[in-house]
Amino acid sequence: MVDYPTGEMLASSFPNIRTAELIQTGGQKAVYKVSIEEQFAALKLIALAPEEPTTDEDSADVSMTLRRAEREVAILEQADIPVLAKRGPLGLSSIEIMDERWLYFTEEWIEGIDLHNLLRQGRLSSDKVARLGVDLVQAVCWLSSRGLIHRDIKPENIMWSPDRMRFVLLDPGVAFDLHGPSLTMLPMPVGTMAYLSPEQMDPTQKRNMDFRSDLFAIGLVLYEAATGEHPFVAPYSTPAQVVAGILTAHPQPIDNKLQGFPTNLSELITRLLGKAPHLRYRTCDRARTAMDSVALSLGVQP
Repeated sequence: MVDYPTGEMLASSFPNIRTAELIQTGGQKAVYKVSIEEQFAALKLIALAPEEPTTDEDSADVSMTLRRAEREVAILEQADIPVLAKRGPLGLSSIEIMDERWLYFTEEWIEGIDLHNLLRQGRLSSDKVARLGVDLVQAVCWLSSRGLIHRDIKPENIMWSPDRMRFVLLDPGVAFDLHGPSLTMLPMPVGTMAYLSPEQMDPTQKRNMDFRSDLFAIGLVLYEAATGEHPFVAPYSTPAQVVAGILTAHPQPIDNKLQGFPTNLSELITRLLGKAPHLRYRTCDRARTAMDSVALSLGVQP
């Protein structure tokens, strides 16, 4: 288990950070809310093993941890749409704190609430579900146009921004580059099990994946947002039951579960949840056009 610095320790280690608050930890990464030049940013701190290099002097020895961080920062630097987080004021570098070595970088701080906590207050209205769908599909199409698959679309990685009146997709930390080297050496799925597509269950086929894996995850998120229930995960579900549900189960259409739920939105979500990629959309632009059309019918501007 990684022992992360406190906010006070982090702030004292950076001359340009006035305050820092530890927000969350997971795996080898911690996220802090920091103030830099009177603006907030999200600082990500990633634990490094002692033997891991932090420079690109010998590309053969550069660690996968560094490579993955480089890819995430590159995506943040390119992001130019309001539904994706952008890079913050501090670029990728390394630092020593508590006699340990860490990678760090910042991304913009999105003021708001993540979808996971938003759904704890209750399921979303159909127009808010449409807003969510429009924003996520736009983000996925932007990534797809650059040969990228997010691979970890889930409520915890989606923020509702009242300032933007949009949902923002975060954390492309495990994004897959269809045109770049694989950064995952172990033969195991990458992402969060409950939000994997059927084809992600077979990591040997990852080179055959495309944007439609992200569309499946969007379908899961939209279904959960609309109904308050994940279509394949119930209380006390085992991992095997979750995998079996993703691979073989067909959830009840939302308009059959919820009286008055828009049929066109229900049908679109059902299509996103097609077990095979070809049952979803042939191109990301078609998915976006379909999502925008449904949203407009509900009074939601794309």
